[in-house]
Amino acid sequence: MIEQEILKLIDARIAEILNPVVEIVTSNPIPTLASPYSAGYDLQANLCGIQEKFLTNAEVCRREDGTIESIVIHSGGHALIPTGIYTAFPGMYRVEIVPRSGLALKSRITITNSPGTIEGDSKNEWGVIIDNEGPEDFIIKHGDRIC
Repeated sequence: MIEQEILKLIDARIAEILNPVVEIVTSNPIPTLASPYSAGYDLQANLCGIQEKFLTNAEVCRREDGTIESIVIHSGGHALIPTGIYTAFPGMYRVEIVPRSGLALKSRITITNSPGTIEGDSKNEWGVIIDNEGPEDFIIKHGDRIC
């Protein structure tokens, strides 16, 4: 129990030092730790911001009303998946985006330029380049944890 309280204090101190400005432009929540011992924060897919020009051997699946239901990344394909997050934080810091080990093991899903880097002065939406190195299609839905 004391260990969890210490971790909370450390997280609060880090947040205070970084003093990030985070803007969420989607229904996705702010990245969170899955457990007190998680090594990183989970990012989720924001399919509302998908740009089809950044899909290679992948496709958008739409519902009857035209809204996006999912992205299918075929074997050997890749896609830039937006997160709905924009940030600003001191330039001496950066965010590193790394693959989820479970996705890598089970589906051979990885991140092209791992670790991806978000610099402090970035004004663009965070995007994650996902590669499907597995033999089967990989489906991403809005809100899925992708890295």
